[in-house]
Amino acid sequence: MRRIFLYLALVFCAMTNLSAEADNAKWFNTLMKASEFADGQIGEAPGPSPCWLAYQEALAAPEKITEAQLRELHEKATPEGKVYAACLMHYSRSARKNSGDADAGLKSLTKDISKVYFRSGCRGTNTTVGEVSSSLLKDRKFLVFTLEDFATMKSKQGIPEAILKLSSANRLESSVAGEGAPSVMYAFYKEARRLPVKADGRELTWLISHGTPAGKLYGCFLVMKLDANAGISMFRKLENDTAKVEYQSGCEVETFTVGAVARQMVEKHKFADFDF
Repeated sequence: MRRIFLYLALVFCAMTNLSAEADNAKWFNTLMKASEFADGQIGEAPGPSPCWLAYQEALAAPEKITEAQLRELHEKATPEGKVYAACLMHYSRSARKNSGDADAGLKSLTKDISKVYFRSGCRGTNTTVGEVSSSLLKDRKFLVFTLEDFATMKSKQGIPEAILKLSSANRLESSVAGEGAPSVMYAFYKEARRLPVKADGRELTWLISHGTPAGKLYGCFLVMKLDANAGISMFRKLENDTAKVEYQSGCEVETFTVGAVARQMVEKHKFADFDF
């Protein structure tokens, strides 16, 4: 009987390992034959690029990415896959610490003239492995694709897309449409209002801590929508914030300080015609 239990345990472990390897192979195989170097912007397709999704899948646990996997991608992947591999090395070595130069992959590709197709949403451009790698190495970004430090990347994991968009808002925008289309940023705000988040939850706390001046205000408005008292408390903390923020309603744009917006919310529980 003991032998049977031991045998079943060994079989279960083997099956678990095979399952893990199969899951792991999905992102690896996708990046090995990647046909585009894409970010997470959605274009004409119903969802983000499969290459981007595979990249994000690998980044869910960067410490588990092995040097052997990175080496194989670097040597055998498509040009687009090699760029992704260099980015993965940046995060995996940072996660594992003292495992070598995190930027070694990018440095080795700066003179590579292989053609790469970069896509963001509906737009694409032809470039080279070297151009992308040099830009990521120098500026930590290539066009709209960013390569952040490991701590920042980890802090964003699990944050809903709508809140991520609000965190980078250049201005505070109302629901009032001008001559053009309705505000895209306000659409993200409406989407964020429907999320199952809490006023004191990680998502809104992150937005208020890491957002642009406009992003912080969007975060406070979201808290206010969920819990009036908590919202007023958050706005009070911003009353002395002198950062400038533009507010657009329809075709009109005015400039305020974050503190001025916060004080109006504390005193009147409203700001201009912003529908929070």
